[in-house]
This record gives sequence, C-alpha cells and structure tokens, in this order.
Amino acid sequence: MSGETVYADIKITRKKPSSSKPQARTQTRESHQSTEKHGTALKVACVVIIILLVAVMALSAFAISHMRMYSPHTSGNGTENSDKCSSCPGSTVPTITITKTPNRKTCPADWKWHQGKCYWISQTEKKTWNESKANCTQKDSNLTIIKDMCDLGFLWSQMSASTYYWIGLHIPNPGSNWTWPDGSGLDWNLFQVKGSDKGICAVLSRDGIYPEDCNNTRPWICEQ
Repeated sequence: MSGETVYADIKITRKKPSSSKPQARTQTRESHQSTEKHGTALKVACVVIIILLVAVMALSAFAISHMRMYSPHTSGNGTENSDKCSSCPGSTVPTITITKTPNRKTCPADWKWHQGKCYWISQTEKKTWNESKANCTQKDSNLTIIKDMCDLGFLWSQMSASTYYWIGLHIPNPGSNWTWPDGSGLDWNLFQVKGSDKGICAVLSRDGIYPEDCNNTRPWICEQ
C-alpha cells in the first residue's frame, strides 16, 4: 500500500462575477429618471398655480371695477355727485348730466321709476286737462314736468305710438308764456311747441309737444 500512488480529483469552482454592480447602475438610472419626473411635475404644478393666481387677480380687479361702476357716488358730506348720461332714449343730445341718488326712491304700485322720480301713465282712461290735473293731485303728484332730454326719452319709451298725452305744460293766462306746474317756463332751447293750434294746454306724443284745446279728452301722465 505504501508504494501505491493515490490520485484524487480536485474540482475548482469558479465564482460567477457578482451582478451587484449592474443592479446598482439600474437603480441609479431609475432613481435619476424618477427625480426628473418629479421635477417636471413640480414645474407643471408651479405653472398651474401661477396661472390660477393670475386668473384670481384678474377676476378680483374686474369685480372691484364692476362694483365701482354701479355703486352710488357721493361726496364726503353726503351730497350727490353728477354722472353722465351718454345715451338717453330718443335723445339727440350726445351727453346729458343726470344725478344718481344714494337711496333709490320707492314708487307706488303701477308707477315707473326714472332718475329719482315716479311716473304714472294712463293706459285707456281719458280726461280733460283740468280733470287730469285733479287726478294727479289725488295721487299726491302733478302732471308731468319735462326738463331735459333724458326725461323726454324715458317718457317716449313708455308711451303708445300715435297717442297724445296731457302733460303739465300750459299757458296760465292770456298773453303769458308756456309754464310748467312748478312755475318754471318752457326752455325753448330744449323743446318747441309744434303746430299752429291756439290751444293753451300741451300734449306729448312721440314726435313732439303740441298745443291743444284743454277741453279735449286725452290720457295723461302724472309725476311725483
């Protein structure tokens, strides 16, 4: 036995290269891509927030401007300020000065509000000029007074076509001038009484003011 040679098979196992480095590279790449995605999402979110802020600011400015446009204008001592009426219905005057009241006047039922005054317009009933005046007095009012083109335009917009209405304008005494119920005279720069009728009471239609016999019966307009 001692003289025999013994042979043994020795197997050497080679270790496979570790895959930890490729995995690390993959994880690094994925982490980088994830960071880029988060950065892009953050930028988009910032842009959206900026757009929303701009929209909110624009809406706020518009709301403030709208409120100022329609809010009553008063001075420090509570007096009314004048505003411009740039388009009166039926008016040929480019701009007419009107006044906005802080507290809007409340009109009775069936009356129409315009520029701090209330108007009642007869629809079907007709009376003489004196009867119409008495009816307005019963309503705590007078036959209407027209002092500017805005008032005239408003009345035109409420009147029926081809209808003549009694108004407050009349000649109180022979030889005197056309006079309103408050004692003021007719402003011939604003209005002219048309026609050649010798009547001493005035009617209003959509095409102007005309003299008429006070005993004729017409619908009428009251103002308070």
